[in-house]
Amino acid sequence: MFYNVENLFHPSDDPKVMDADFTPNGKMGWSFYRYNRKIASLLKVFAIVGEWEMPSLIGLAEIENDKVLKDIIFKKGMKGYSFIHKDSPDIRGIDVALLYKREDFKVLSKRFFRLNFPFNTRIKSRDILYAKGLVMSKDTLHVFVNHWPSRRGGSRASENKRVLAANVLKSKIDSIYQLDHNANILIMGDFNDEPSNKSLQKVLMAEYYKHETPYLINMAIPLSRKGEGTYKYRNKWNIFDQIILSPNMLNSDNKLYTEPNGMKIFRHKIVLEQDKTYIGDKPFRTYRGPIYHRGISDHLSVYLDIYQN
Repeated sequence: MFYNVENLFHPSDDPKVMDADFTPNGKMGWSFYRYNRKIASLLKVFAIVGEWEMPSLIGLAEIENDKVLKDIIFKKGMKGYSFIHKDSPDIRGIDVALLYKREDFKVLSKRFFRLNFPFNTRIKSRDILYAKGLVMSKDTLHVFVNHWPSRRGGSRASENKRVLAANVLKSKIDSIYQLDHNANILIMGDFNDEPSNKSLQKVLMAEYYKHETPYLINMAIPLSRKGEGTYKYRNKWNIFDQIILSPNMLNSDNKLYTEPNGMKIFRHKIVLEQDKTYIGDKPFRTYRGPIYHRGISDHLSVYLDIYQN
């Protein structure tokens, strides 16, 4: 599964990043009580997504540091988990991470790919996390966790940042395919773009599963075509959180495989609330501006089942 967990800062102040607002004396009044309450809520989400067995792989966005990850995996129900994380150059200190169940995923190697923007060297963004591992000690899986640059300033004005991120990721996928054109690749993240946007469709070449010669399969496309989403802006749902796979992972004869409509959006009462301004519901977020709202995240999580022959 993948989850953008909305500003999951550790309440202690880190002088190296701009996290002062999310401390007990900061503008957001981010106390240890609120912090631990949010972690407890996240563990409930993990358990329900996994049908009371925690998911083997959990990609996260917007976590601050190792302290947060340790506070998650040392909780009841998370025994046997480890994590992959590295502090990124993001000025607020929010990063991506991968939690993994050690008995399900044996890490063989890991790397972090930096995003450098030649058109504006002042921009600092999250790294792309890469992990290669053995699933159930049988078959190799390549995992990428992403949180691409935001749409701040407008989607068109900021598009070049996400196009650059897509190019960096695609170069890594190309390298894997050169060694093994049947590689099992799992890409997940908050891409801050829709499946039909340039970064994902034209640059990364993540297509609908019925495409004749797909480079990658974007598992979010069927849901996007139904108007479903993971992030709501005013009255419109966007599906920024997506899972993308190498094509052979939709082949039921492959050692690792899933179903064509296998990606799901986690829509449960604990992560949703009534949208009193617009129609329907919306994510139950942690803060509304500077006001503590008691929720979990402004995004919904996505997940899929992977089967093994």
